[in-house]
Amino acid sequence: MNQCRYGKTASRYFDKELGAGETQEFEAHLAECAACRARLRDYAALAALMGAKPAAMAAPDFMERVRTRASAGPALASVWRDAARLSRAMIPVAACLCLALGALLYVQIAQLKNVPAPVVSAQAAATQAEAVAEIETPLLGYALSETEQQYLFGDRTAALDSIYAVTAAQDSENGM
Repeated sequence: MNQCRYGKTASRYFDKELGAGETQEFEAHLAECAACRARLRDYAALAALMGAKPAAMAAPDFMERVRTRASAGPALASVWRDAARLSRAMIPVAACLCLALGALLYVQIAQLKNVPAPVVSAQAAATQAEAVAEIETPLLGYALSETEQQYLFGDRTAALDSIYAVTAAQDSENGM
């Protein structure tokens, strides 16, 4: 089969993609060109083998509408483009919020570190030690070091002396 300048046009003719003027011109060419007629027969045989159905026909002005829309540019901004624009605007806002919350948390922690231990707890411990000494019950059988005694009871270590006296007596009774 020799080459013909209408080679690609045969495929478009078979698929019914040619305009009215091109169709008439190609049909006139088919009367004279055996190669194009053979090519069309091959296309028909191939379509029969594949069980092809005829292609859906587009509206006559379809290509013109596509070209018009393509040349006009995007009509509406896409949802993804809007989301990207919004996220770019929100990143600095989120960063500022994180910094503000971090600074607030830092200040709160710093204030907690600077608060002295309540004096009431030391007084309550001394009062409890005195109460334990009065009922002659050992304080969990635990001997406090001098540093622990000073930290917990301050100047009220006299109450501890009575506790230790009671616990020492009980330990000797129990054979410890």
